[in-house]
Amino acid sequence: MNNNLIVISDSKKIADDFINKIVLLRKTDKILHIDFNTAINEPEKINGELLFTFLEDKENLIELQTLLFNERIKQCSVVALTNSYDEDILLDAFEMGVDDFITLNSQQSEILIRVMQNIKKAKLKNRLERKNEILFEENVLDKDTNFFSIEHTPKIFSRLFKKYAQENIKADFMILSADIKHKNALPVSLLASAIKKSIREDDIVGLGENGKFKLILENTTTTGAQSVFNKIKENISSFYTISAVATNITDNDYIAAENYLSKALLTALSKEDSYLYFDREKTRKIAGMIDKTDLKETNYKVLKNIFLKKYNAIVTPVFFQAQATLQDKLFEANIEQAVSETESYFIIKGKDVISKLTLKHPGFAKINADITHKTPFKETKTRITIDLNELSNEKIEGIIEKMLNDFQSFNA
Repeated sequence: MNNNLIVISDSKKIADDFINKIVLLRKTDKILHIDFNTAINEPEKINGELLFTFLEDKENLIELQTLLFNERIKQCSVVALTNSYDEDILLDAFEMGVDDFITLNSQQSEILIRVMQNIKKAKLKNRLERKNEILFEENVLDKDTNFFSIEHTPKIFSRLFKKYAQENIKADFMILSADIKHKNALPVSLLASAIKKSIREDDIVGLGENGKFKLILENTTTTGAQSVFNKIKENISSFYTISAVATNITDNDYIAAENYLSKALLTALSKEDSYLYFDREKTRKIAGMIDKTDLKETNYKVLKNIFLKKYNAIVTPVFFQAQATLQDKLFEANIEQAVSETESYFIIKGKDVISKLTLKHPGFAKINADITHKTPFKETKTRITIDLNELSNEKIEGIIEKMLNDFQSFNA
């Protein structure tokens, strides 16, 4: 490198005063001063490790943004240089992608420390860039978004799920997509950019089929995952809408979680501008608490509270998932569902038959699942009784499957 430290400023005096404070650490170190116009129009002169850009006003910020699009700049550590601590300018600069900042009145020792730190950053950037080039060549990273490619996302996410399970690391898994009416209109690059602006450096993003984005958010909370979704919405144009579904990673089975959320995403997309979160750990804890509860010794108020927690934690996601799955398979049928404290229903409306599952819970000790099939010629009704301790995802899924099989028989 001919000039490994570069100062960009339209003022030669400011540049000279700052350069005089820089202590060169190596005999090979050289410093170059150029103005913004030269930096923008003659990018070949930017051939260094460390770049200081003097930001005096908003116009310099615009010039900085233009500079940061240059591929050469991406390999440098970029340090914002200001007269004093200007919060507005510095926040904008860091939003654009600068690595550090320093003021002109800083002591020589502080400047030396910053130079050493940011030269190390630049070397790290270059090493990562070389590794990324290999990942791009092998199609592990997508060249347009810098996220993991559709082909490699399942392999990488499966390994991460196993790691989190083994090391007991808390993380959330999210899938998001542009809503159906905007899927072809919302540019992938715009949504990818919004995601990058909304996540942390250690969050992980991969691409999915049909324009889906898959995110792993480490060490976050239920509200934290939703905050990320809200930030992504804020960072795209208000003209577009997106939807997302998320769940906490509770085991090492990525495929099961991906299938579960992909089906739930169909429901979210049908509602538009929606966010759904499924707390799988909470569902398991509630189920365990129910199993250990002696129903005969529990008072009514406590029993009701326990029952409704488990009921909502199980029935709501199962109904959502079943609706999404069946709506995708039964093109000519209309699927409706609703969950409430008093009565819940799941309906399949076909051309010649209407099938309905109704769940009621008299006394909060059992659930009556009534399945009715109504055709122009007859109506049938079947009741299945579920004890509270028997209530599970699999039980409700099995009842819906039975209703579906009967529906298809009547509709044949």
